Amino acid sequence: MEKIKTPAKSKATSMEKKEPKAKVMSRSRNQLATSYAPESFFTFEGGLGACISRSSAGEYIQLSDTTISLIYERMNELGRAWFEAAMGARATDVKQPEVMPVQCVEAALLDADRANFLLPGVDRFYLCRPSHMEYTPAPLAFVCRTCGLFRDYDDLNELDKDLPYLAPDHCQDPKKARKCDWEQLDVIFVHWSGNWEQPFPGQWQWSDKEAKAVKRRDICICGSQKFRINRRSPAIGDWFFTCAVCDKPLSQKWLQNDEDTLRMLGNLNDAQGLTEVRMQAAPYRASSAYYVKSDLFIDFKDGNQQLLTRLRPGRKEELKDFIASTYGFAVQSITDEDVRKACEGKPECTKEFANYLSAVATIAQAREQLEKDLVPEGMKPMVQNFVDTAIIASLTVSQEKSFVWPPTARTHGESTNQENAELVADRGD
Repeated sequence: MEKIKTPAKSKATSMEKKEPKAKVMSRSRNQLATSYAPESFFTFEGGLGACISRSSAGEYIQLSDTTISLIYERMNELGRAWFEAAMGARATDVKQPEVMPVQCVEAALLDADRANFLLPGVDRFYLCRPSHMEYTPAPLAFVCRTCGLFRDYDDLNELDKDLPYLAPDHCQDPKKARKCDWEQLDVIFVHWSGNWEQPFPGQWQWSDKEAKAVKRRDICICGSQKFRINRRSPAIGDWFFTCAVCDKPLSQKWLQNDEDTLRMLGNLNDAQGLTEVRMQAAPYRASSAYYVKSDLFIDFKDGNQQLLTRLRPGRKEELKDFIASTYGFAVQSITDEDVRKACEGKPECTKEFANYLSAVATIAQAREQLEKDLVPEGMKPMVQNFVDTAIIASLTVSQEKSFVWPPTARTHGESTNQENAELVADRGD
């Protein structure tokens, strides 16, 4: 097959074209957060017409500064956790290519060096009360139920100009004119990065000459640019295009590459590189094409603002004191020396005291490894959980023997509660 090369369109160029104004539709808040969330695909009742939802600014919502800070901090926490997990996805496999930061999150969520995650300032976010959304038809790919001919369009303007030729009396089959019956193709190509592409006879490929990703459309060796889709296979990944004139297949199955990943990686010379850019054919409503991440926040009123501030970063000690004083936990922590003095002259405590010291040493060693970043990223949660479990175990050992030091001032059970208060503050339980 020969190739017709079309330069990749920049986002600025697509914005300069005057697209038909998106339609507006009202939906409930729950629907706007799930089925009609921005960039999700949906169909109207009866399954007629696939569309993609577009974000639309609603009425500004007044929230307390503390609640806004909590929302912002939660977004920062989720984004950073996602970024770190993605960056460490291949840490244990040296044969895999190194993960680039721009592959993990949008470029707008990276710092100036594009090396680390950085959430934009809180002033860059608009908090609103969702009430409506905009939508446009998508994907703009169509197939005739009668003859199998395929047509696709880059934008709504092209589709609008071609609508008269999609009528039943304007069959474009080069072999035999029939009554055409066009339907929207309900399949798209999705990439693990979140991008999607509608089907077309060709591929996004890298051009060494132009040093950029280009959209290359196929042309049959017979010179025809009209194609059909062979949809006989039950697996949509095995569908393929055939020439509408000579019936020659373009390939054994249709394949597509992700434009953005091509732009990141450039020229690909190995199978691993091709795996990075390959997209997967999927129904447009499949979960692999779109997934909504949601969370819940409580807008505390003025009387509870002071309490809420204790949950913010850097307030750990204040939170521990509040938990201890509010629920009757001792604020002063018990020391190893207190435990040693409580065990002096008590042979029945020898074994338990040895277990206690062993647990303390193990905890200290694990904490040191965490602080010095000696633990692999993927194992940190497991090690932290081990530390927490060891703390509880050491407290249980001392509590079972009811160590008292000094007898008239403080019981070890009380200081155990303080340690539990620290665990609550650490783990958010």
